[in-house]
Amino acid sequence: MISSGGLAAGSVRPLETPNSGVRVSPALPPFVPSADAPVLSSSFEGFDFDDNATETGGTYFIPPDPIAAAGPDRIIAVVNVMIEARTKAGVLIFRDALADFFSSLTPTTFTFDPKVIYDQYEGRFVVVTLEKVEGGGNPHPGNISRILLAVSKTSSPATATSADWWYHAIDSKTVIGGTLEYWADYPGFAIDEEAVYVTNNMFTFLTGSFGGVRLWIVAKGLVGGFYGGGAASVSFHDPYASAGLAVTTQPAHVFGAGGVPSPPSAAGTSIGTFLVSYSGLTGGGLELVQVVRVDDPLGTPAFVQEYVSVGDIEGPSFPDLPDAPQLGTGTLVEVNDRRALNAVWRSGLLWMTATIIPNSGDDAGQTTAHWFKLSTAAVPGGAITLSDQGDIGGEDIASTTYTFFPAIAVNSTGDAAIGFSASASSIYPGAYFTGRFAADPAGTNRGSGVLRAGVDYYIRTFGGPRNRWGDYS
Repeated sequence: MISSGGLAAGSVRPLETPNSGVRVSPALPPFVPSADAPVLSSSFEGFDFDDNATETGGTYFIPPDPIAAAGPDRIIAVVNVMIEARTKAGVLIFRDALADFFSSLTPTTFTFDPKVIYDQYEGRFVVVTLEKVEGGGNPHPGNISRILLAVSKTSSPATATSADWWYHAIDSKTVIGGTLEYWADYPGFAIDEEAVYVTNNMFTFLTGSFGGVRLWIVAKGLVGGFYGGGAASVSFHDPYASAGLAVTTQPAHVFGAGGVPSPPSAAGTSIGTFLVSYSGLTGGGLELVQVVRVDDPLGTPAFVQEYVSVGDIEGPSFPDLPDAPQLGTGTLVEVNDRRALNAVWRSGLLWMTATIIPNSGDDAGQTTAHWFKLSTAAVPGGAITLSDQGDIGGEDIASTTYTFFPAIAVNSTGDAAIGFSASASSIYPGAYFTGRFAADPAGTNRGSGVLRAGVDYYIRTFGGPRNRWGDYS
């Protein structure tokens, strides 16, 4: 359940006998992309919901938590609770349950919230997932919270085994403000040229009370460390200990030779990455993005927090995001909340995505994905500022389309690609994409392209109240 700004671990349920009834869904005409939509070069089918039962011995999982990363010649994807690798033509190389993939770390239960990134500096894939076990009390020796990490030995892992991967577990059970123990949830995940960054929301065992955000910094350790098959060097931090508002936080994936330029006045001290968050917080009637700069990540880390005004982009009351309607049923698709979902730093610009309720324009009043572009050109001596932003609307898909769970990637020339989900009362929920070139007018995107239009309505509740579609993509 959503509580105190965080999401609980994925729900599980044993395999059930399908209903015997047959329902024929109304066919929809094919979606025609806008004339200026980015061109989709290729696509192929990945995981199926039923693959969970095949890989886990009869257990289904929600939410799906789909995410993928591309290397030079293959793509690795993870979901709750599987991993697979394919060629860029879609040929399956391997698929396995994450419990088997991480078996050398002896997880005692199914894991949740997996993510994967490609470290372009070292030519490696890096995978994270979380483990949680309730011991029945708080504190209790049986309470378990762990961050499980894996790094490929090359850019082309051929198996889901130790022949191609190194593994490491971090004990993330944490005592905060007394004796109560907290577990880690909803990881943010990124790299720069020297470290891996993992953020998590922290919740009490048993009661699920929110306890803030924590950051783990893992040195890559190419020789004898994590990336070299040895012991990982890990440091643990509260990035909001001295300033700021602890809400769901995403570290930015850093690109570019040498990473973020170091402060010229602090020889030997580097800037690692930036931590970003968005919750609809306002100041003077204007919405704010929160940014925390991480300095000297492998030495004595320091955290420099600031708020960046992004203007009046939402209404004054800030209601919860309306869940998305869908064709064929009154059951809504859960869109979660406003939280930042991913971030990228490249060439002095910090890009991020979130979800809002615009107060103007074609998407006013409905749940809409949104992108921000912030300038870090004045860092460290000056402030981070808003460079550009825009709604990721879906009105070219169907009238009153809701868009949600956006993700963004940026190339070396400043062009951005954005993936997102979309649904409306006249269409089934599906996967779409858009983008913008660096020279495009401010605040604009290209039209929507279709990755996979929905072919039926979506209900995956396992008997509960939440129809979880994300929690990210």
